[in-house]
Amino acid sequence: MNFDMEIKEHHDKMKENIKKLQNTNLLDKSSVKDIHLFFFYVINQKLETFKRIDLSIFDSTLTKNVLLSNILKNKKEDGRKFNITGIYKYHFNENDLCDFVDNNTLSNWFTSLTQVQDVQYEESIEIFQDYSSLFIILQNEKSIKTKRQVDQKKNKTIRKC
Repeated sequence: MNFDMEIKEHHDKMKENIKKLQNTNLLDKSSVKDIHLFFFYVINQKLETFKRIDLSIFDSTLTKNVLLSNILKNKKEDGRKFNITGIYKYHFNENDLCDFVDNNTLSNWFTSLTQVQDVQYEESIEIFQDYSSLFIILQNEKSIKTKRQVDQKKNKTIRKC
C-alpha cells in the first residue's frame, strides 16, 4: 500500500469539497458572539486542574473589565493564590481553507498577550467560532496556608483574694 498516494488523494478530495462549500453560504463570515475562557492552574510545574467559562461578548470584543473581573474571581483555587504567567488567544480565521489544508499551520492562530487588555476577535466562519478561546495560565504563589492549632495547657491556677 502506498500511504503517500492515499493521503494525496484524500487532500485532493477535501479541497474539492471545500470549493463546493465556498459556493454556498455555509462558509460566510460573521461576528463572534461567544468565547471560552480557560484557566489552567499550574502547581509545582504540573498542570493540576483547569476551569472553563463560557462568555458572551458584544461587538466581537472581550473588554478589559470583563476579563479582569473573571481573572480576579478565579485567581484563588483550592485555598491557594495564583499569579498569571501567560495569556493566549486562539481564534481560527482562515480565508482560504484549501491553503490551510495544504499547509496545516494551526499554530498561526495562537497569539500571546503581554497584558490584560481588550481582546478583539475578527469576523470568522461561523462553524469555527465555537473554538474561539482565551487561555490563562496561572501558577501557584506558595503552598497552602493553614494555621497550626497550638495546644493550650489546661493547668490553670485560681488566685484567691
